[in-house]
Amino acid sequence: MEDPEIVSTAIEQYVVSKKGYIANARKEETQEVLSIYLQVKVPVQEWSGIMAFLKEKGKIKKESVYTNEITKEYYDTAARLKNKQDQLVQYKILLGKAMKIEDILAVQQQIDNVQEMIEVYKGQLTLWDQQVALSTIDINIRQYPSTQVTSKNPSWDFLTGSELWKLFKNNVIVVFSGIVRFIQYFVVILLVYLLPIGLMIWLLYWLIKKIVLAWQKQQQKKS
Repeated sequence: MEDPEIVSTAIEQYVVSKKGYIANARKEETQEVLSIYLQVKVPVQEWSGIMAFLKEKGKIKKESVYTNEITKEYYDTAARLKNKQDQLVQYKILLGKAMKIEDILAVQQQIDNVQEMIEVYKGQLTLWDQQVALSTIDINIRQYPSTQVTSKNPSWDFLTGSELWKLFKNNVIVVFSGIVRFIQYFVVILLVYLLPIGLMIWLLYWLIKKIVLAWQKQQQKKS
């Protein structure tokens, strides 16, 4: 199989050329496997074509087809929409005949409720129309690492003098940087933790000394 990114780009171009689009895309890469997930939307009549295209790009390990039957729900919703539209016409006639303020407000409230339901039904039918017009295909492109091939004519590969010196210099810098960083950490720990503890010990010693001296003075006065 080709590189997953190359295959992914080819699929995207194919889908766009067939009046479809990419609904979702995700890439996951580990040390061993590169995976690219695509969710594409294509016209129903292009479904068989893109499936054949995918088989040309690699081996399909798993394939499943799901059909959502919405015919009954679709026609039920369309009937409800027609009823609400008829109700809206009747309410508008009543609104034109209403004379009292409370009657006008009551009819207007009913009109608002009916219009809200009409928009809900229209939105649901539009969504179903899109689902019927487009097929959703989830594609997971994955390439496993191939077996490493050993060269039949291996050659020796030595470091040059400049490369050896550069390697030595870099390692010396790394070691020296590690020592300096350790000293810096030690100084920070000394200042942040040990210094306050030392100050507390000194203060405690000073208080004890003051107490002892005061006690000794009192003893001397008594004697």
